[in-house]
Amino acid sequence: MMTSTISCIIPTFNRRQVLVRTVEMLLDQTSPARDIVVVDQSTDIPPDVGAKLKAWHEAGQIKWVRQEGRTLRWRGIAVRWSRRER
Repeated sequence: MMTSTISCIIPTFNRRQVLVRTVEMLLDQTSPARDIVVVDQSTDIPPDVGAKLKAWHEAGQIKWVRQEGRTLRWRGIAVRWSRRER
C-alpha cells in the first residue's frame, strides 16, 4: 500500500493563534504531513506561542523559519525544503 506524502508550507504574518491551531491540526492528522514548513514573517512573537513553535521545531515536527519583513525569498526556500527526497 502506498502512503501519501504531503508537504505543507505555511507563510504567516502576525497570525499567531491561527498558526498554532493550524500546526496542531496538521500534527493530529491520521496521515500526517511529511513536512510542515512555517515561514514566519511576523513582527512580534508572544512568549507562549514562540515556545510552542520552538518546541515543535526542536522535536523535528516542523521546520520554523523566522524572517522579519515581507519577502518571497524564504517561501522559495520552503518549497525547496518540502521537495527534498528522504
